[in-house]
Amino acid sequence: MHQQNWQPLSGAFLTQGQWGPFNFAIASAEQRAELPDDWPWTLLTPRGFEDNEGLMPSLLNLSALKPDDRRALFTQLENAQQDDEPAPLSALLSAAVAPATMARHLCQAQVLVHQRQKSWLRIFDGRVWSQLPRVLNAPAMIGLYGPISLWASNLYGRWALMTPPVSNSAQPTAPAMDWERLLRVGAVNRAFAQTGCLDWESAINRSARVDSLVQRAQHLYQLGRLEDQVAFACYGIRYGDQFDSHPLVQREIAGWMAQSLEEREDSTVVDCLALLTDEQWAVIQASAIE
Repeated sequence: MHQQNWQPLSGAFLTQGQWGPFNFAIASAEQRAELPDDWPWTLLTPRGFEDNEGLMPSLLNLSALKPDDRRALFTQLENAQQDDEPAPLSALLSAAVAPATMARHLCQAQVLVHQRQKSWLRIFDGRVWSQLPRVLNAPAMIGLYGPISLWASNLYGRWALMTPPVSNSAQPTAPAMDWERLLRVGAVNRAFAQTGCLDWESAINRSARVDSLVQRAQHLYQLGRLEDQVAFACYGIRYGDQFDSHPLVQREIAGWMAQSLEEREDSTVVDCLALLTDEQWAVIQASAIE
């Protein structure tokens, strides 16, 4: 819905100033389990999600860490990025508010309400955070940032820094989201993972195209299973967004469609695509490049 402002970050950003510009961090439940329990943590469990407390992330007050602990943590962050290892934290935040205020905001930001139903929004997960600008409009994103002026998010071991979108007060707009797009975020990220697109450039700049592939799989080809939708999107990533319009693919699909309902009861378009040879896919890919 709007363009995300982001920039890739490497080791130096973590030691800018005394300890960088960040005074808070978010760790997933798995990450917190690997870090000292006596650090200044606040569990971020939204109201109504108490039964899922074990899955919830935690807020770490970086400013309250002992100097030696803080130095060790930021060294660990730098080394993890340099060595392509999993990061010990999911997000680094800068906000001029008290820890209790920060925790309260992040609890609220994790809750989406659609048709009176509450859903958990994993804002601390880079795979989700990177997709939100195309799902939410600017006022909704501003609401997620709240008091946060800088948000560094980790995606597959790489950090990127983001800032809130600029509010256009001259044309006030109510917060809004595209619920159907939000539901497809998981499929988009799986397609990226299965094709090795594990970088911010793909997540930010290619996600809308991959989302269109998933949408086409759902609506044009009636693919109901997530794995089939992801497989179709992977074909599009590898062989071009419009791969299914190539005559070779069209011929295979037409042959499948010509079968009786009984014959194709247990198969899908994805199954017939698997019948194409490597040589045929090479031709399809070459035509996409042209």
